[in-house]
Amino acid sequence: MKTIGFTGTAKNTGKTTTALAVIKHAHSAGLRIALTSIGFDSENRDNVTGLSKPRYTLEEGDMVATAQECLTAGTATLEGLETTDIETILGKVVIARVTAAGTVLVAGANREKDLSFLISRFADYQIDLLLVDGALNRLVPMVACDGLVLATGASFDQDIHKIADHAGTLVHLFTPSITQTALASDQFTTLIFDDQSSVQLTNGSMLSSRTMEEILAKITKPLASLEIPGACHPMLMKTLIEKNPFSDKPINLIFGNPLKLIASGGLNLWDELMHQPLITVHYRHNLPVNILTVNPFYPKLKPSTGMYQAAYVDKYFLLRTVRIALPDFPVYDLFQPPQPDLLRLLGAAKGE
Repeated sequence: MKTIGFTGTAKNTGKTTTALAVIKHAHSAGLRIALTSIGFDSENRDNVTGLSKPRYTLEEGDMVATAQECLTAGTATLEGLETTDIETILGKVVIARVTAAGTVLVAGANREKDLSFLISRFADYQIDLLLVDGALNRLVPMVACDGLVLATGASFDQDIHKIADHAGTLVHLFTPSITQTALASDQFTTLIFDDQSSVQLTNGSMLSSRTMEEILAKITKPLASLEIPGACHPMLMKTLIEKNPFSDKPINLIFGNPLKLIASGGLNLWDELMHQPLITVHYRHNLPVNILTVNPFYPKLKPSTGMYQAAYVDKYFLLRTVRIALPDFPVYDLFQPPQPDLLRLLGAAKGE
């Protein structure tokens, strides 16, 4: 079974449209699919702009993991198969089968361990492809997925060059490889020195101001690796690197996964740190970004009425500019030909 996460750089960038395209391809290929969400999605209308939104539509035989109060909120008929212990504000998450096709409202697990549990249960139901709906501000649980699909576009920014720069930086954060050396601990920060001695801090896995000062106090000899498995703000990391008394020596930074860095913010600063000549970066866990889709649409406020209306940037220039920022990477506008083989790009085609 393949588990693929879907997220957008902002609302209305085409995340759901991309996921619906994958669902269509999966149905055509005869794959058994399931859907869940990190949080809540599939409202009829955007609650800010009032514009209509695409909704998830599933066919008979598909499966979904959603909160109890969402089971009858769509037009699909769902048969509850098991109620999990995963709590949401809309009730416990239920694993259900679609018995009559229609739209579904999805509210699911928002913790990695809960998503991992759902993944294991769907594997037991012999699902071929599980789609996980998410958002950039709630990405961290998606480390449990096999891959990620990113959607960006004019709703992020109407400046096409800014869209391209941001997309390039975001995708590049996923490129460092997984460390070949297991972390000493996934709960605590660890310092490993050139002489292979090590020190483990006991105040958690995050890089806080307190942890940074404690690290600096421990650096009495050249540092080979610094392992920070938890969240880490880039400004604190920048300060730590600058204050390192052996900053003229190479150092290997090992983070838990790229999603924790993205959740900390400061994408451009992370990109800058990763390109410093004496710094190498590895992750304990990583997941590939399989596809990036671009969407020229954005909601534009009409001052005379106070209402939003659909607006668009130049779709050809948008696609071309983002592809220049990410050469040799699969970047597509799903409404411009040629259409990609989405299942192949996701590694979800039959036989893979």
